[in-house]
Amino acid sequence: MIQKVYQLVFFILLFTNINLFSEEEKDPTPLFYWNIGGGMSLNLHSANFTNLGDIPCCSPEEYGAQTALSWGANAGLYFPFTQNWLVGFDIGIVDLSADFVSNETNIGKTQVRNSSGEIAIKDVEVEYILKPELLKTSINLGIKYRFNNGFLIGVGTRLGYFISSDFEQYEKIVTPDNVTFVPEESLVRNKYSEEIPDINPVSIAPNLWLAYPLMSIGNVTVSPEISYFFNLSNVNSNDWQVNNLNIGVSLGGIFYKSIEEKVLRDTVYLRDTFEIQDYAAKDESIKLISREVSEEKEEINSSTTAYHFTINEKYEKRINRASGLIAKVETYGIDKNGRAIEVPLVVIEEFESIEGFPLLPYVYYEKGDYLLGTSSQNIISSGETAGFIPEKLKSNIDTVLSNMVNIIAKRMRDAQLMKLKLSSFYSKDLGIRKDVAEKRASEIKKYMTNVWNISDERISLDLKDVEIDTGSKDYQDLLEEARRVEFSSSSLQMSEPVFISDIFRSSNPPLIGIDFTSGGTNKTTYLAKATQDGRVLRTYSGGVENKGTDKIEWDITKEPIPQREKNIDVALEVKDKFGNIARDSASIKIEQITVKKKREIRQDDVVFEKYTLVVFDYNSSEITKVQRNIINMIKGKIKSNSSVQIEGYADRTGTGAYNKNLAKDRCNNVLGYLKTEENKGAKFSIHPIGSSKFIYDNDTPVGRSLSRCVRIIIATPVGD
Repeated sequence: MIQKVYQLVFFILLFTNINLFSEEEKDPTPLFYWNIGGGMSLNLHSANFTNLGDIPCCSPEEYGAQTALSWGANAGLYFPFTQNWLVGFDIGIVDLSADFVSNETNIGKTQVRNSSGEIAIKDVEVEYILKPELLKTSINLGIKYRFNNGFLIGVGTRLGYFISSDFEQYEKIVTPDNVTFVPEESLVRNKYSEEIPDINPVSIAPNLWLAYPLMSIGNVTVSPEISYFFNLSNVNSNDWQVNNLNIGVSLGGIFYKSIEEKVLRDTVYLRDTFEIQDYAAKDESIKLISREVSEEKEEINSSTTAYHFTINEKYEKRINRASGLIAKVETYGIDKNGRAIEVPLVVIEEFESIEGFPLLPYVYYEKGDYLLGTSSQNIISSGETAGFIPEKLKSNIDTVLSNMVNIIAKRMRDAQLMKLKLSSFYSKDLGIRKDVAEKRASEIKKYMTNVWNISDERISLDLKDVEIDTGSKDYQDLLEEARRVEFSSSSLQMSEPVFISDIFRSSNPPLIGIDFTSGGTNKTTYLAKATQDGRVLRTYSGGVENKGTDKIEWDITKEPIPQREKNIDVALEVKDKFGNIARDSASIKIEQITVKKKREIRQDDVVFEKYTLVVFDYNSSEITKVQRNIINMIKGKIKSNSSVQIEGYADRTGTGAYNKNLAKDRCNNVLGYLKTEENKGAKFSIHPIGSSKFIYDNDTPVGRSLSRCVRIIIATPVGD
């Protein structure tokens, strides 16, 4: 707001500049007096109320008189009706805000949270604070008397209107200084912030005004001034009035009528045109290239001046001379060995892949953490649960694992009879506190009940004391894995894997080559676009000094990819610095072999299914009831013509030889469950990898848990 006042001052000075600082002759009779000013406002609030209208206030005491310093600004015009008497008006703006603060009050036993996060009942002393924001704009009608020495005295009546009448009211803790209200979690409560009720927008205030000219700068007088405004109306329906005393500085001056000056002008034009042959010119054209103006001034008499102008102009006429541009685009294929081949057709083929992801029923925490938000789990709002579909998650293990709690909660909401046990581990000897372990399980339960609306009685908590051999070389890894909450249920549905299908593509040839050749007499630039049915797939640009070729290799299977069996059009536009343009284009024929199309025309296709689902316990190859359920699900995917590859893995604990044998046992146990009479024609192979290669990050407890697994890859031809 202060910035707007400064802008008003600037424009008034600009408007009066011709009369303030010019040296032209003026009529000695003043037209009007102007002034602009600003300064400090001492706001004198007289109040006798405890609350504003029907807005609640906890203050036991009434808000009383209050003073505050603020600011004000005004601009005015006054017209003489005798030699020393002036009548006119001022428009202004003034800030009447103030802070009402009650005495400190002891509100007795109050529920608060201390600096360590604990909730306690304490005696608390508070202040009740009311902060009205009152901004008033006004017009002041007045009369002034000017003494011979320049001293001014005036009286008037101000008609004011509130353009801002908001307030803020709250209760704030004074002592003790290390607590906050509960549940607000803040030093303040009972906070209201709105417009003052029953506001009287219009007010009338008689006023007295004094000013004395202290100094002059040119025709501008600088005067300190003082004024007092006595409001006749309350701020609102409460017993509340605001008077204000303004002390500031104003700039003032007199606007005189200028004596009219006569000006005579005459102009002489001198023009010269020359021709240039230019190959860059598209059409014949004439352009002004220089213009010089000379002036002679002649004073005929005191009120008449003659100006004699001479204008010398030079023009350039350009005559067209054609220039040649080169624009050529060529397309071809690039085989897997990088050789260029002629390609009349590019075939884009889709392959279907289904991947099953294990649902690792653990939530791991860092030391001392217990909030679910500090773990790796994805937290969603209750409004997002309706649209949560596990099968539509991104096809990667990290996304599935980070949504494990949401997936189990979704399954519990779909299966109303499913019950869940949350087991949280602690150990006094290992530094895992029992209370932290309990909070970990409780926070997960709270999330599932509050966000997913799972009934409380369906989730039970269990605390387990864990023992780890402190002399083991893998002690630190095992300790990290002990800081967890484990999910378990009698329902096998809870631990079922998540199956996500995906489509991947290949093209023949693997790459498309595009050569853009451009050039001309001068430096050229090119812009090329590859489009299909109006959709831009790729944009290329470049430039050369004379002539050159840019070679592009395009992997057409990368997004954005062609979506239809329509030609891809490659359009090239070459432009020189003069705006001349040459164009060329080429087309690439596309055939799409989608999974759907393959099945409709009953051609052979292969569905790849990958399952990293069988996760074993630490140092174990035994197949549990949960794992048997998962293997039975995978077993149904194997056909008599399938090829099945079983890969066994282990985590980083243990020796390489031991882990190789452990992985082999895991592979053989899974193989024994997978082979059935129905799939006896399938080809099975085992690959015990152990810890010679990690498929997950073994520096994290999640990665180590997932590494104790068997991966199953099934390739099944489909078609006739």
